[in-house]
Amino acid sequence: MKPINFKGMTAIQRLFLLRTLAIIIQLSTVLTVYFVMSLNIALLPLLAVIMVETVFHGFSILLFKKRAAGHYAIVIQLFADVIFLTVLLSLSGGATNAFVSLLLLPIVIAAVSLPLRFLTFISISAIGAYSLLLMKMPMHVMQHMDMSNHFIGMWANFLLS
Repeated sequence: MKPINFKGMTAIQRLFLLRTLAIIIQLSTVLTVYFVMSLNIALLPLLAVIMVETVFHGFSILLFKKRAAGHYAIVIQLFADVIFLTVLLSLSGGATNAFVSLLLLPIVIAAVSLPLRFLTFISISAIGAYSLLLMKMPMHVMQHMDMSNHFIGMWANFLLS
């Protein structure tokens, strides 16, 4: 098997490779949690979101196969990643999900791929997504063992990161 030449890839191609890996990991995690760990998760809605994400991903690959992708295209792709991840997190614990910090990845990718104004948009989108997940948490979760300070602290840590 030939190693992947990351230096010869465009930013959009690297993003597509990362999303391909993310989709594989998302699907594997959902199936493992449901079938191996026997945890009661919203299997069908989670699979539906992953399916929509996969279709979007396939369409995006086809669209940019022969066409150059500028900054706006990368921003749209990263914004879609924020949305898909937020919906997946919302269906699987919201702000209490251990994987909520994955919302930092689109920010990191934007930081190394895009000008400041686009980085700012992706950062605000990810912060807004995390904030929405935190606000949607039921009060009984926040009050259980006085976890509200912990969750707000995690949110503040996310902002600083």
